[in-house]
Amino acid sequence: MNKLGKLASIKLIAILSMILLIHPAVYAEKLGSITAQLSYANGDRAYTYVTSSKIYQDFNKNPYREIESVSENPFDIASLPLNHQYKIEVYVNGMIAGVSYVNLQTEHQDVDIKILSSSGMRVNVFYNDGQTPISDALAEVMTKDNKTWGTSPTDVKGQTTRFWLTPTTNEETYTVNVKIGRHLSYSYPYVSLFSGMEEVKIVTPWPPLINTLITVKLYNDQFSSITPSAGKFMVDAIDDNGKKAAESKVNSHGEAYLSNLKVGDYLLQAVELTDNYTWPGYNVTLDGITNNLIILNHKAIVLTSIKNETSGWSQNKISNSVFLGDIQYLLKNKLLNATSTSEPKGIPNWFKSNANWWSAGIISDSDFLNGIQFLIDKR
Repeated sequence: MNKLGKLASIKLIAILSMILLIHPAVYAEKLGSITAQLSYANGDRAYTYVTSSKIYQDFNKNPYREIESVSENPFDIASLPLNHQYKIEVYVNGMIAGVSYVNLQTEHQDVDIKILSSSGMRVNVFYNDGQTPISDALAEVMTKDNKTWGTSPTDVKGQTTRFWLTPTTNEETYTVNVKIGRHLSYSYPYVSLFSGMEEVKIVTPWPPLINTLITVKLYNDQFSSITPSAGKFMVDAIDDNGKKAAESKVNSHGEAYLSNLKVGDYLLQAVELTDNYTWPGYNVTLDGITNNLIILNHKAIVLTSIKNETSGWSQNKISNSVFLGDIQYLLKNKLLNATSTSEPKGIPNWFKSNANWWSAGIISDSDFLNGIQFLIDKR
């Protein structure tokens, strides 16, 4: 290659290098920004508490940009590629409150987005007759993304306080959840809210009073109900406020019948009338549908679990330490009263006869427990 050819090659390489160096600056996509002003229909500047925004580019269904919290009004949306159309959605409390479109052709454009003013909604909650109000229920208003906007208890008229909410659109509605106690809940969806003041009436599926008898059956274990030989019993229903709402004696079939109860959470307790021993309570939720319940004899289950060891101890086949462990188990399950910090240190030999008679079914559970309680009290 002659000198002229080499010189031409060097110049070509230099020109290509310059093109490569300036390429990003020359061909980079130009960016612009949008300043969005939020205002109400009357022209007042909108308050941006719990306000968010989604920005869509052209016809894309997925957001190009999301602003989780709009803290200023107006607010800026920066670094947007030019020559695209943008859809700006504004949400208040998770509900869409305003929409505007911008065809971004210049480096900066302003847009005014009208925001729907809050409306007042009060919820009125009734039992299934549509006339009897439910007091002390809890109503919570939810948005479509399961965010809780507000909660309020109901008064004696079944009314909540007024919720101030963003009006709904055709696509977005509220859901109101009504709760009685901790476990009974009813969901009322598709609540629309327009401008102004609105009253929402919710008729739940629950009756004002459960109109069928609630049968509570007492079982010694999972398979056999109690018999008259077990003694006399009473079943109490304690409401969520700790008040006795109903009581019933247990018949010869081991059944008690409760009536005139409202739906809600209750504590069911069985009481042995002979020694006034109260079985550990069972928490139940009455919904007007489930009317058959059972209570297991906690005392019988606990005593059955130690009967074989007690029999072996009474026959000197098991050590004192094992039987003392069983007494600790009875104390833990509150079948005995702990008048001291531990079980009796020593057990007299005569008590082995009691233990043998109890394990053989000759004396009652109460007699056996009373004997141990006597030893504990004499320490």
